[in-house]
Amino acid sequence: MSTACARRDGGLLFWTAASLWLQNLPGSGWDKYLPVLLGTTFGVAIWSALWGLGSKLFQGHFRFTPHLRVVLAFILARLSLDLLLALAAFALSWPLLSHIRGWLEIALFAALLATPVSLLLPGRERTVGLTFGALCLLAVGITGALGWRHHQRLFDELYAATLSPPALRLVEAKPVSALLDDMRPLRTQLDRQAKEDEENDSAAER
Repeated sequence: MSTACARRDGGLLFWTAASLWLQNLPGSGWDKYLPVLLGTTFGVAIWSALWGLGSKLFQGHFRFTPHLRVVLAFILARLSLDLLLALAAFALSWPLLSHIRGWLEIALFAALLATPVSLLLPGRERTVGLTFGALCLLAVGITGALGWRHHQRLFDELYAATLSPPALRLVEAKPVSALLDDMRPLRTQLDRQAKEDEENDSAAER
């Protein structure tokens, strides 16, 4: 394993351990950490080994390290961007930055699949990129359409739920009255949704 891969692997394990530390109660035992850390390590290794077997089939060489480098880079990028968007949404009071994290995750997953396929098929990077780009747009469109159909909104999040330290806030806090004013238009939508749910329940009982 190269030095870059070792650094990325260490960074991923550190990030995972830090996230578990924040989620678990103080003094939690090793059984709260070890299964997730081992699962992360073996999952990344199995993913890279499977693509390495693909390299063996298509190119005649078992290439493990390039695929390991790719998956580690994309996982760390996904975690970093998710955190940065959540913090920026809180600091700038732009909930849209938090809402688009789901769409960004789809885009990164498409890129994660496209990159190793490009390694397996050198010289066809453009075709692979266009194919997975189209699939990404299709997945985002379907996700948005389903969200609009079921919740009358494009995103899964109703509001940005990440609360960061107040010192990170860059905009002036608004009074509670402003929040109440912003929530009043939601009443009509919620009443309509409740009525539709009641009608669906009544139809199901029949």
